[in-house]
Amino acid sequence: MALHYSICFGIMVTEIVIFGVLILPLPKHWRRQLVKFVSTSPMVAKAIHILKIVFVFVFVLFIDAINRLQRPGGLDDQSAAGAHMMHDMRSGAALAARKFYAQRNLYLTGFTLFLSLILSRTHQLLLELSAAEEALEANGQVTNGAESKTLRDEIAELKKKHLDYDTLKKQAAQQNKEFDRLADEHNALEEKSRVGIKETRKEL
Repeated sequence: MALHYSICFGIMVTEIVIFGVLILPLPKHWRRQLVKFVSTSPMVAKAIHILKIVFVFVFVLFIDAINRLQRPGGLDDQSAAGAHMMHDMRSGAALAARKFYAQRNLYLTGFTLFLSLILSRTHQLLLELSAAEEALEANGQVTNGAESKTLRDEIAELKKKHLDYDTLKKQAAQQNKEFDRLADEHNALEEKSRVGIKETRKEL
């Protein structure tokens, strides 16, 4: 394998490892720290900038692999190499080997580019997920605080109503007691009045 394709293979393996780390079921706190580190680290930013330049060359290799496959037998057009060289290259084993290498290079560069797109999109989704979780937690804390204040207000209102009810109950009991006392006095006065009338009649 040529050096540039070896580098391309190394990049593809690295992308697979990074993608595996990103999709691991890590704890929420660890995942947020990892995503923030990748998003804010200047070293990672420089590495991504260099990789973007490298991916341009990988794309050129991808186009070259497609062109090689489109040529007859996957061969280069090297007419200056002489008839003997062309005859050797067009032998069955040479044609099969060249076609295999062209296909391998196509798959290698294609998967490397495809994984780069997947990694970019996965990182973006993780950023959005982390931001949404933080916003949800903040909203939940605000809501819990508001609910706690509402519950405290309702409890205070209920206590006040209960106190008012107890006060009314005591007042009602006092009024009933006073009504019973007045009724007893009224009955006693009526009884005295009847007794006095009877005595007066007897005297007459």
